[in-house]
Amino acid sequence: MHTADNPILSKIFSLDYLALLTVTGKDSANFLQGQLTCDIHSLTDNSFSLAAFCNPKGRVISTLLVIKVGNDFLLVLPASIQEIVRLKLQRYILRSAVKIDTQATDQQIMGGYSAPQSDGIYACIKLPGSVTRFLWIRSGVKTVGTTDNSEWYYQDICSGLPWFAATQTELYTPHMLGIDRLNGISFTKGCYTGQEIVARTHYLGQAKRTVFRAECNEIHPWPQVGDTVIDSLSQQSAGSILTLAVFANQLHLLMVLSIAEAETAQLALNDVNKTPLKLTDIT
Repeated sequence: MHTADNPILSKIFSLDYLALLTVTGKDSANFLQGQLTCDIHSLTDNSFSLAAFCNPKGRVISTLLVIKVGNDFLLVLPASIQEIVRLKLQRYILRSAVKIDTQATDQQIMGGYSAPQSDGIYACIKLPGSVTRFLWIRSGVKTVGTTDNSEWYYQDICSGLPWFAATQTELYTPHMLGIDRLNGISFTKGCYTGQEIVARTHYLGQAKRTVFRAECNEIHPWPQVGDTVIDSLSQQSAGSILTLAVFANQLHLLMVLSIAEAETAQLALNDVNKTPLKLTDIT
């Protein structure tokens, strides 16, 4: 537990691997309600939800944090997917009174273990997970934070936040990424892009893969995002790596695995040494 005299509380992270889209206009709430998996209309001012933006086949283009600020919405997402998402959302605007802007040059996405006390904070949210963490958007004079984000990546993995890079866009359904477990899917709000597939998976119980967390001793070279995870006995694929981080001499992974394989297989990396993996809880 972090206490007031713990110096970790003063650590600030510059989260440059994340980016921002701002959605404004009188139709912005209805527009996002028809595109994202969460219930936009349930958000109150300065509240947020995890969400997925899916293609019509129910595959996730990007995961996002959706923050409501007044009548506007901030979409926090991986920087490598920002332009992909902006262009795909733009196609759905048609005649709606909606404007989508990219991150302003003076806006920063920051993170820390305590809420910020400085001026220029446009939005601040408490992230899910057993460790208290805050993410905020700051505008104005830039704040200097650590750019070594390995500790923050590790905390994202511990809490099961399913960030992924552009190379993995449109590969997974929201259930495969555990977005339902993080309350990022509404099954009562009505239609949105990909909703039919997502709802069918939920109500028929057809999710055969989902996200798991694992760790092993630090190895060189590191595996890559998208690499195969295998059953070391059968040598067959059990799934793939979604994201990873090295922290405190351990390699930490989020993986999308067959649920059956995760329960019975002896999991390993598909490297030369077939490095064993230890499953651990998402907290």
